[in-house]
Amino acid sequence: MDDIAPAIELYNALVGLGAYDAACDLLSDRIFHAMMFRIGSTRQLAELLEMLVSSDRRDLTKLTDRELQTFVLRNLAQVYHRMGKIREAIEYYRYHQNIETYSSRLGDSLDKMSDALRLSGKILEAEISAKKAFLRAHEPDSRYDHAILWRLGLALAVRGVEGLSLSILTKAKDSLREYPHLLGGSLAFLAQRAIWVNDNEYALIAANEAWDLAYHKDFERDFPRAARLQGLAALTKLDLHSFAGERLLEAVVRARKLNLLEDELPALIGLADLERRRGNLQFAREYLIGTWEVCERAPYPLFHADALNVLAQIERDAGNKDKAVEAATKAYELAWCDGISEDGKQCYAYWWGLQKAKKHLEELGAPIPQLPYFDESKHEPLPDIDWDKLLKGDD
Repeated sequence: MDDIAPAIELYNALVGLGAYDAACDLLSDRIFHAMMFRIGSTRQLAELLEMLVSSDRRDLTKLTDRELQTFVLRNLAQVYHRMGKIREAIEYYRYHQNIETYSSRLGDSLDKMSDALRLSGKILEAEISAKKAFLRAHEPDSRYDHAILWRLGLALAVRGVEGLSLSILTKAKDSLREYPHLLGGSLAFLAQRAIWVNDNEYALIAANEAWDLAYHKDFERDFPRAARLQGLAALTKLDLHSFAGERLLEAVVRARKLNLLEDELPALIGLADLERRRGNLQFAREYLIGTWEVCERAPYPLFHADALNVLAQIERDAGNKDKAVEAATKAYELAWCDGISEDGKQCYAYWWGLQKAKKHLEELGAPIPQLPYFDESKHEPLPDIDWDKLLKGDD
């Protein structure tokens, strides 16, 4: 921050003079990358970007250059996304996509919006957006970026498509070996998928590699994500409980420093589960207290379902059947998202959270909630992708 302080001072002066285009050029050239990727100062960056829009935060008439307008929109979306303002992030991704003319930047916006949609429980839209991003990246005037495969793979993994998601995420990782600034994200997504399918040994290997990469390359944003995944991967092994606790606490501290709720919330849920496994039920409940309001506000229904599933197990351990049933029922409802088709062939639910909640309810002898089935006719059709061609590497 000391290195870029003079540039920030000049930026504020230009804004004060009404030289908004010049200020935006300065932000783009000398400030944005350092604050977003190296330092991770998302809150401060949001404040700088918001100076370039009107009070309703939609009107960009302060800027006369179209390129600068698209810069502000897509980066406000990214910053809000990181800060946990998911509704605002999706809104600004859509604003950006409405005026963007460059195929590669439009593909990048669709790709990142897929992540925000997934986190907000819009499972089908997340996959549609990821597929549109992938197809956009293959247009003749676009620069293909293998990093786009991350979210396409995770959009499939979150709804229980195991084999194909693994193949896509592995391809993304293998394609990014020469790009260390992107490889950490690919390893993290592979670790997350492995945690969902209970392959915790592989998850820990991938998470450790992601941590080492962040450490050697000094990528501030990657530290809390890697630490969180290290801790979650170690949770199920009794001999690794001390390691799990240390890594999850590290993730919380680093995530709070960078205002990264996407890493802080699952780390807190992991700490609650760890304390439950240790028999410290009151400590477990206290860790969950910090998640409820944020999960509802963002919203983060997938994290909310995870937290409720842990709470259901806490209440079961404490002998509180009614409270356990209440928590598991709500977890099931949140994890349902867009739902499952009546014939069971199409799943656009958070599969992993749904299965945990269902298991709780079955073991407690409680009814499974009857929720609206997924109806394909009521949704935008999914773009078609030739998976064989993709996985063979024919770009």
